Amino acid sequence: MIEFATLVVISVILLIYFRPGKTPPLNNSLIIERAGQYHIVLSPHLNLAQQFVEAIAQELGTTEDQSKNSVTNYFEIFDKHVSEHGHKLFLLAVTKRDGMLYFQACSPAPGNQASNLNTIKGFSNAILARYPDAGTYTAELDSPIVAAVEKTSGLRNIDARPLGYSS
Repeated sequence: MIEFATLVVISVILLIYFRPGKTPPLNNSLIIERAGQYHIVLSPHLNLAQQFVEAIAQELGTTEDQSKNSVTNYFEIFDKHVSEHGHKLFLLAVTKRDGMLYFQACSPAPGNQASNLNTIKGFSNAILARYPDAGTYTAELDSPIVAAVEKTSGLRNIDARPLGYSS
C-alpha cells in the first residue's frame, strides 16, 4: 500500500514538473510593447512572426532624437515557419513615431494579391490612429527601416518584398 501511494505521489510530481508549457492561443491578436522602444501588434495566427519582428526592432535600435518620424513602410513577408501554419505570407507595416517603432502584421485578404497593400494600410492606419505623431517627418529614417527588414530577413532565410510606403 505504501509503495502504491509513493508511486502515485512521484507520478504526480513528475507530471507537474515535466508537463508541457502553455502555448498562446493563435486565435487572439498578440500585442507587445517595450516602453520607449517598440510596439508590436500581430493579428490572429501570426504569433510565430514575433521573433522576426523583434529581430527587426533590435536591428533598428533606438534613436536619440524623439521628434523624428518616418513614413510607414509596407512589406510582404514569406516566412516558412509561419507558412507551416496555414499562411503563405503575411503583411508587415513598420514606422517610427516620436522615437518609438511601431510594427503591425496581418494576414492578406483571401483572393486578390493586388489588394495586399490596401489590406496592410487599413490594418496599420486603424492601429496607428491611437498613436498620433507630434514630430516632423524625416526622410533619413526611411532607408534604415527598409535596410533592417532586408538584413534581418536575409539572416533568417525569409523573403521580404517591399509593397510601398505612405506618410
